[in-house]
Amino acid sequence: LEATGTADATTFLRGDGTWAEAGGAATEMYSAASAPGSPSVGSLWFDTTATKAKVYDGTDWLDMAAAFAASGGSTSTYTGYQAHTFTADGSFDVSGAAKTMDFMIVAGGGGGGSGQGGGGGGGGMRVFAGVTIPTGTHVVTIGGGGLNGTVSRDSTNGGDTIFEVIGGSTYTASGGGRGGSYNTHPGSNSGSAGGSGGGGGSGHVSGGSGGAGNTPSTTPSQGASGAAVTYSEMGAGAGGGGASGVAGATNPANGGNGTQNDYKTGVNAYYAGGGAGRGASARTGGSGGGGNSQTAGTNGLGGGGGGGQDNTNSGAGGSGVFIIRYAV
Repeated sequence: LEATGTADATTFLRGDGTWAEAGGAATEMYSAASAPGSPSVGSLWFDTTATKAKVYDGTDWLDMAAAFAASGGSTSTYTGYQAHTFTADGSFDVSGAAKTMDFMIVAGGGGGGSGQGGGGGGGGMRVFAGVTIPTGTHVVTIGGGGLNGTVSRDSTNGGDTIFEVIGGSTYTASGGGRGGSYNTHPGSNSGSAGGSGGGGGSGHVSGGSGGAGNTPSTTPSQGASGAAVTYSEMGAGAGGGGASGVAGATNPANGGNGTQNDYKTGVNAYYAGGGAGRGASARTGGSGGGGNSQTAGTNGLGGGGGGGQDNTNSGAGGSGVFIIRYAV
């Protein structure tokens, strides 16, 4: 191939064998463990120690932005956002670059009390906005629902849901309190404290107290309190709802509604409803997966379990959920 034209520092060789003007100075590119000496503005350096590409701005070597990517859970995309939803333990993996995100944490709901038992409290619910999540693997632990109560076993609180940011903070929502059992059944007839409190169970002489919500204390509150029993033989208190939800009721012992959030789809939905108590009549669980009397709370919503009747079992609590979203 015979080239034509003038070859110098300002030209390059075309595929057709002719020399053309380069249109500017050539970019200097380096690959080394330490910064090159006497670089020009726009010089590129791959730092083999930090394994990062950098560009020189005339004063400093600046990291070049890498493409952001995230994975983990089940994904959904809606106007302006992508969301990742976790209903089981897993990891949220971020690569390329840190990003500002919003997330919601809902713990498992408490189990309902047996006999004429109180409703379980909805899982604690916490919402965070504008948090910078760095690159790396971040651990997600989903709280299970509390066990239901039987004639031979007490019910239990729900499990905590936890988001551990690598090299940073740990965010926790606390499990909902168990509902109090009838006072001749195993366990206390007072509801337990939790993210949201469990309702009190009924008894021969006097009913149990409701469990305190927002335990341990967070700001804003992660849940409301359960209801006490104000009459003995024929009623039980309901569990409270999560976050800014409603406290459980006594008569009728309907579960406290949970709180709405739109991070999953862009449309508001309720989470962390309190379970219903059970007395002479069946009652309704709170919005957000709270179980009706003798019915389990909804998994993936953190609903409290409904209280049992006479010698029947109560409902188990529903498992929690973690949802994280970012702008796209």
